Formats: sequence, C-alpha cells, structure tokens
Amino acid sequence: MGTLKEEEIRDLGALSGPGLSSPSPVTRRVYRLTTDLPARVEYDSYSETVPWDADVHEEFEFGIVLAGQQERTAGLLTGGEVGDANGCDRLRAGDVWLCAMWEPHWWRVVEPGTSEVFVQFRAEYLGVERVGDYSWLEMFASPPRERPRVNSPALREAVLSLGDRLRDEAVRLRTSWERAVRLDLLRILVELGRYWSPSGGRASRGTARNTDPHRIMPALAEVNSRLPRRVSLRQAAALCGMSRALFCSVFRDSMGVTFARFVLRARLAWVSSHLLSDDDPVASIAARAGFADESHLHRTFVKHYGCTPSHFRRASATRTPRR
Repeated sequence: MGTLKEEEIRDLGALSGPGLSSPSPVTRRVYRLTTDLPARVEYDSYSETVPWDADVHEEFEFGIVLAGQQERTAGLLTGGEVGDANGCDRLRAGDVWLCAMWEPHWWRVVEPGTSEVFVQFRAEYLGVERVGDYSWLEMFASPPRERPRVNSPALREAVLSLGDRLRDEAVRLRTSWERAVRLDLLRILVELGRYWSPSGGRASRGTARNTDPHRIMPALAEVNSRLPRRVSLRQAAALCGMSRALFCSVFRDSMGVTFARFVLRARLAWVSSHLLSDDDPVASIAARAGFADESHLHRTFVKHYGCTPSHFRRASATRTPRR
C-alpha cells in the first residue's frame, strides 16, 4: 500500500482551499443529544488566532460569526465517490455556516477577537417546519457551496441581531432556552430563505418536496445505534414503513445524499473516532467496521477525508481539540 504524496492528497479536493496544504484530522464528536433535549447552543470567543481544526458529528449544525473572521470548508460525497472540492470560505461578522449530518468540516480562526455562536441539533428539533417557501432541510441538503449565504446589508443586520439573541441564550441558559433557541433559529432560516433559491435540479419555489425528517427518523436512529454495523436499505425502508423506492426518494430529498452514502459517512466517522481513541491496528478497525480489508478502508477513507487512516492517526498526535 503506497503512501500518498502531499500534492496527491490536495488533488483529491476533500481538503482544498487556502491554508489546507496538508490534511487535518477529522474527529468524531459525540454530544449525546436526546429526544428530550435535541439541541445544544454554544458561544465561543477567541483572543488569538486558532489553527485548522475539524470534526464530524451526527447532528446538524448552524453557526454565525459575530465578530472577527474565520475560514471554513466542508466535504461531501457528490456525484460519485470523490470528495467535493468545495474550496474555503472567509467568513466575517454576520456570515453563517450550515453543516449536514455526518458531514466532515474544517475551520480556523484568522483574526484575534473572533467570536461565534452555533446550534447543533437533531432533525426532530425543527421537525416539519417550513421556512418560507422551503423546508429547512432543503437548505442543509443542498451542496455546501449552494447553501444560504448572507448577501445584503439588511440580511447581515438581521442575522447579527438574532445571533446576539442566540449568544444570550447560550451564556445564560435560562429556563426554556431550547424553545427560545428553536424560535430564533427558525427566524434566521426564514430570513435567509427570503434571499435564497435552490440550484437547478432542485424543487422549484413553492413546490412541496419529500423533506420530512419524521418519516426517516427511524432509519437515522437505527444507523446511529448500530454503528459500525451496516444497516441495509431493506431494513431502513421497513423501519420507516415505506417501500424501498419511496424511502430512497424521501431520504435523498431530506438529507441531500443517498442512504448508502449516508451510512458510509457514519461508518467512516466511527472509524475516525477509533483511530484516535485506541491503538488497534488499522486492519482490525477495518474488520470491525465491516470493510473487506485494510486496503478497502484505505481507499474509501482517502476518497472521503483526503488522507489515509495511518496519516490521520499520526497527524492527530500533535493536535489539540478545540471543541
């Protein structure tokens, strides 16, 4: 098994963008959100710049830069098996980011005095709500470069105002904070939706789509509970009370990826977690995760994360987690 050269890793596109000349380890975060408490809100402030960090988790994530600047990029499997070359976005005060479930994402703080607030949440937190003409899920299911952005002074002012309210809830955590955060998050998505249209090939404005998280929640829960074992399409569709064809359609519309690719992302996140948490040989971890052999895991890991499992493990030894 050959070792990839740095330029070959860059060419894969999964970690493309300024400052990402070499891979950053992607850590699986476990927040243990539940049906009773399906969200968390956090406010961070940085007196210094922070180098690249990365993670992947089963929750959706929505964040706002309140002051300063940071850079972000996200990786998705799109149009086949190769990582999407998303590039790197420079975010300033009033800019936002959206991350889907099990979507690896990278960021760094590039200006002292930067602050941010973000919400991580399970699908049932926002449920079947629509934000104007769209389901909120449609915003997260779109490719990273096509998700809502702040593109006018009026929208930036509105986002910052609501971001301040989220920060207040994150700091004070008063009674019923989760309800207040939900309302503010929905309001922000409504504001973003006024200036956003899905790209070609998505549903037209005003057309209802199969983006109902409640219909696919049994499948999402089964995937997460059975990691690293694989959940078949037949099992997932049966759990959701749908035919396989209907389940595939609803899942793709809701999550932006096929069920098979979603399961693969979740299993790779499990692998990345164990590469960091124990010293078992890569071949052993590959077998436990259901990959045919170490070479199979190697190829799949490179296509998804842009580096080999061994490189990932070595690089993590000098990394200090930020969250």
